[in-house]
Amino acid sequence: MGADLIGVKPDEPVGEYFRVDARGWPRFWDFIIFFCDEILTEKDMLRGAFNDGYRISKKKALAIATKIEEVASDRVQYERVLRERGGAFADLEGWSTDDENWPSFRWELAVSFAQFCRHSGGFKVC
Repeated sequence: MGADLIGVKPDEPVGEYFRVDARGWPRFWDFIIFFCDEILTEKDMLRGAFNDGYRISKKKALAIATKIEEVASDRVQYERVLRERGGAFADLEGWSTDDENWPSFRWELAVSFAQFCRHSGGFKVC
């Protein structure tokens, strides 16, 4: 299942739309949950996995942006954190953040997602 994230009240074009393909969305959402479990409720975690229009508030979107920016502020640190703390992410044979077979974990995607969250005004997962 892929996901189209639609900004609720974007303040810049980067906050209007974000897409993760069908192959990447489930693992990318797990990545977000891993780092943002203190931000998201159980309901958010469950419903965000499906593309049925569930809404993440502006306040939570901003908190997610801040957390992901913190984690991804240094690419080397980002990759180290995923390898050390990523649990399910790090145990995939041959896994690498630069591996085109696992685009959902690419650093650039995390940075882009943080920018989207920061400027989305909240978002819907469609």
